[in-house]
Amino acid sequence: MDYRKTMGTAVEPLSKPDLQDIVSKIVALPTLPQLARQIALMVDDPKSSAAEVGEAIRRDPATAARILRLVNSAYYGLTSKVKTVQQAVSLLGFQVIRSIAVSTSLPSAFKGLLNTKAFSPERFWKHSLLTACLCKSIAKKCKGIDPEAGFDVGLLHDIGKLVMACFAAEYVSLTISSARSNECSYDSAERQILNTTHGAVGAWLAERWNFPDDLQSAIKRRHDPCACEEDPLIAVLQFANCLCKAKGYRCSGSYEKVTISGPLNKWLHKRKWNIAEFFASVDREVANSKMLLSQIS
Repeated sequence: MDYRKTMGTAVEPLSKPDLQDIVSKIVALPTLPQLARQIALMVDDPKSSAAEVGEAIRRDPATAARILRLVNSAYYGLTSKVKTVQQAVSLLGFQVIRSIAVSTSLPSAFKGLLNTKAFSPERFWKHSLLTACLCKSIAKKCKGIDPEAGFDVGLLHDIGKLVMACFAAEYVSLTISSARSNECSYDSAERQILNTTHGAVGAWLAERWNFPDDLQSAIKRRHDPCACEEDPLIAVLQFANCLCKAKGYRCSGSYEKVTISGPLNKWLHKRKWNIAEFFASVDREVANSKMLLSQIS
């Protein structure tokens, strides 16, 4: 069915699919490997012990090896080598281990599913991992925000784009083409093509993967200017995303000028941070994200 027409350089859909239309195309839901799901559940269970989590990881030698390799990388900066997964759990804590398990599992969950050449998986993972590292770094300066929650939301904030590139490729190609022609953001172009957003698709997936409610909400509302006034985790994500894009680390289809919204600027002003220092720190986090990418690829 020809669902589009061209007017000048803009591409407009004849009918706009909604969230249900998009998810109905997902014939086989991408799943996190069993171990990653199990760790996520164990972390949320107050009865779980470090020994139990370590034992669960040990049963999957390949994942255990990836976790140990990442734990012993320069990113975590441990002074002595970690030799066992139980030692890693005890040293780093449940939340860090969950983040590691999820980040090392995501690429394999979507392996072989990408369905459009217009979308670059390399740019996607570079942007996602850098945003995750920046979120974690910023969250450390905010009281009441778990840095690992910051890492997770940074890693997953654009997961809906990847889902759609795999299962609704024609809409992603249209969105990227429209964004390029009009020199606008992916989100602005997407609103012309769809009656939903990749944020809604990502939140839908996060719900089915049983991620926490605050993570689902942050994924869904990550570009809502007013959301940062209600949820500091979203404010951290929006600031990290601005820093990431300002340094040129963007996903396919991002052609807009980088701006800080009024609500986010107000949130930043309250903290009296030196914004220039955060921009200067991006290069360090670029190195960290490259290190992580080399470990999980």
